[in-house]
Amino acid sequence: MLKHTIIASAAAIALALVGTPIAGADDYDPGCIGGPAMYGLRHVIRSICDGPILPDGSWWRSRRFYAPADYNVWYTPSFGFEGAPIPELEVQDKYQVWPDAIPFGEMGHIDEGVSIP
Repeated sequence: MLKHTIIASAAAIALALVGTPIAGADDYDPGCIGGPAMYGLRHVIRSICDGPILPDGSWWRSRRFYAPADYNVWYTPSFGFEGAPIPELEVQDKYQVWPDAIPFGEMGHIDEGVSIP
């Protein structure tokens, strides 16, 4: 009987701990910016969001490149106007950034709560 009481108590404590959020984890409002960029030879919209600065000085960054489907048209004297469809492009990645190793063409840490579309 005592064994069942201990197991039930441990299960109740475990359930309470699992349901309790980590302090500050959900309260962070990531800083995000967006704007035009190039992905290869294609004009795209780039969005970058940064997480909180970690104890070692680094932070996690998520980046998204997006361009809608389009149609490319060109002219050649032999064949006249020609064209080809260009599919939608969406690339997302997440990586860790250190203050002394920021990728070329990107800014430093984006502060919490900053939102520039």
